[in-house]
Amino acid sequence: MTAILRTAILIGNAIMLLYLLVTKNIDLFINPRLKWLVAISIFLLLVLGLIQLWNLKEKDIHRTGFWGYGFVIFPLFMFFLFPPKVLDGSIANHKMFTYLSSQSDQKVLTKSQSDQNNDGKNSTDKGQSETLSDGQESWEAQYKKEAAELVKMPVITFNDQNYFERLNVILLYPEKFKGKKIRTMGFVYRDESFKSNQFVPGRMAVSCCVADAAVVGILAEDNHADSLKKDRWVEVEGTLKTEKIEGEITPVIKVESVKFVSPPKNPYIYPS
Repeated sequence: MTAILRTAILIGNAIMLLYLLVTKNIDLFINPRLKWLVAISIFLLLVLGLIQLWNLKEKDIHRTGFWGYGFVIFPLFMFFLFPPKVLDGSIANHKMFTYLSSQSDQKVLTKSQSDQNNDGKNSTDKGQSETLSDGQESWEAQYKKEAAELVKMPVITFNDQNYFERLNVILLYPEKFKGKKIRTMGFVYRDESFKSNQFVPGRMAVSCCVADAAVVGILAEDNHADSLKKDRWVEVEGTLKTEKIEGEITPVIKVESVKFVSPPKNPYIYPS
């Protein structure tokens, strides 16, 4: 009897994951680049389920308690009780994040830090510093190249494929894009710190899974911003300018037009 129960649970979980994979609803839970892990999980669950079938006539080698079964049944209960659903701005813990790729986390040593290393560190430390500097120069050269290409465009248009790259470039070099036309789409997001004329046409970014989801986008200013309903999807066109916000030079869209649009089938965007 317990072998039948284990078989049902294992194959049930495999079918659930397969359904999510085939319907592409799995994209609402994880970054698509991790789908191969889901495929491996389906395979392993099926193999384990077949092993349980093979052992139907055998005596249980060990006893599984309530919590053991509960742990593997829980995903099935969650699947039936809470069908796949798109996150909205209310899930973002009332915080808005502008995104910079993991490459930009490589810091350049300041002059004082460099001097300290030269005075007090050995050759190994110097070698590490040089490697860090070389890595920073590498990704920055790529971003500068992309910035030069974007500046030439009459209108900088954001889509699912280029969203992160173009957002990164504009956030890194906001002064280069002053006066440039921009077109982007997202849901209306605002938090308590925003002025009445401010909102973000935001996208929900999923780096690994929905647990790390965050709202990303460029701050926009419009005299009619307070009339826009939160989470309503809009296409925004405007001109980029810069403002000093919390001591940082920040790009801001001076809105010229707002058009209501339907949300995409998969509203998430994913870093490459």
